[in-house]
Amino acid sequence: MNRIRRWSQAGFLILFLAGVALAFGAFVPWSPLAAFIRLDPLLFLGQAVTRLDWPPGLLQVGVLVGVTLFLGRIFCSHVCPLGTTLALVAWLTRAKRGKRFQPPETWRRGKYVVLIALIVAAFWGVNLTHWGAPLSLATRLYALVVWPFVQFVSDNTVLPGLTPPELVRVAHSGALLVLLGGILGLSVLVPRFWCRYLCPAGALLAFLGRWSLVRRGVGEHCTHCGRCAQQCPVGIGEDGAVAAGECLNCGLCVAQCPEEVIGFQTGGQQRAPFWPRRRQALGAALAGTAAAFFAGTGLWAYRGEREKGQPVAETLVRPPGALPEGAFLDRCVRCGACLRACPTNMLHPQWGEQSGLGAFAPLAVARRGPCEARCTACGEVCPTGAIRSLPLTEKLWAKMGTARLLPSKCLAWEWDRSCLVCDEACPFGAIDLRREPGQKVAVPYVLEDRCTGCGACEHACPVQGQAAIQVTPMGALRLDSGSFRQRGRQLGLDISRTHDKDRALSSDPHSAPDSGQLPPGFSS
Repeated sequence: MNRIRRWSQAGFLILFLAGVALAFGAFVPWSPLAAFIRLDPLLFLGQAVTRLDWPPGLLQVGVLVGVTLFLGRIFCSHVCPLGTTLALVAWLTRAKRGKRFQPPETWRRGKYVVLIALIVAAFWGVNLTHWGAPLSLATRLYALVVWPFVQFVSDNTVLPGLTPPELVRVAHSGALLVLLGGILGLSVLVPRFWCRYLCPAGALLAFLGRWSLVRRGVGEHCTHCGRCAQQCPVGIGEDGAVAAGECLNCGLCVAQCPEEVIGFQTGGQQRAPFWPRRRQALGAALAGTAAAFFAGTGLWAYRGEREKGQPVAETLVRPPGALPEGAFLDRCVRCGACLRACPTNMLHPQWGEQSGLGAFAPLAVARRGPCEARCTACGEVCPTGAIRSLPLTEKLWAKMGTARLLPSKCLAWEWDRSCLVCDEACPFGAIDLRREPGQKVAVPYVLEDRCTGCGACEHACPVQGQAAIQVTPMGALRLDSGSFRQRGRQLGLDISRTHDKDRALSSDPHSAPDSGQLPPGFSS
């Protein structure tokens, strides 16, 4: 049984890592990462409660619930990549840990307290389950921390003298390190500290596992030697008894028992579960309500398109195909899969915008990289549909925003220097050059009906620091259903890659007639 668990852990971790590795650019269709993330029962529950509908992953979660009711919490011990990672950390640091610190048994109520708080927040319409969902955390760990670190090391050691690909950079990496490093660091002190005392998904499975058919049993010839307690990853009592739902059914105790009196059987008695006390449950509900209140009522928190006086940060540009903001924040599980998939490193985790409500959600940072016109990777890899998976013909019409010129920084407008960079970079012919009164050279302006917000102009702008042309969320087209192409045409958009070719064959833009008005796309 112990060998089966090890092979299962290794196999699922390798499959998960392969999914992370393949979740990049053109390889996304072969990546199993999205299917893996849909296994997380906490993410499913959070979306279902917040949106009051059935999110993607109903089949996977249904199978997991059935397996848990039959075999107990084997997902935690045999499948979960975060659990396997924490077990590896505990195993690698076992010699340096010294005498094991054993927290009080009552600490096990902590994971139920966290679960109640997250469910209550979801009830109030604020989905915060990504803060504790193990598969979301594991994907962020490997896609946004481990993978960039491996690339950094290989570029400086394995590939010296060569021209390696550009390093993957991640915004707000310090926040990621604090969150994920804290979870890993706790396992150095106490093996699987997160799984035992804090994991809300583990609490959900422990609740179901209380009624599992297969349970751990101890024979009457037990000598109470304590060897099973020393090896148990969730720290069973010295008497060898385990509370209902806490056992991971990993089989370590079976392999360690010198009397061979431990086994798994149908039925059997268990110790009472560590349910939170009434005051603890009430406190958790109040904490969830407070979290929803502060996250949902901040000045920058999104409260709906009909909300008057809704401030929107100029940097709040979402990936192409993102659902309308309210649905997007509810659906997005902050796994970072789209960030990993983006071949130009355009997508980065959000942090302080929207009063923390959108923390770790993907933002498009065009200064770092543009949205490749022929790429649909972010929508294909998204496990929840927060970013719609679109064919290329539809994705081109999924307008992310509109470029806005800053004349005070533009080389042509401010310094009378001939610059064609943004015009040459735009793949949709949305930048035009025109002679304006008082200007010595032709100056650029934006054709808003052609601009998709891809950010090619902002990325290529030679001005140091803040670019002279920036993508803003103004005019973004975000639909939860229906055709982007059809809706875009109804709005008067004229998006086509042929415009760029037509412009190259057209007459010299320097000969265009003068205009007495400020062109569109400018801020006064």
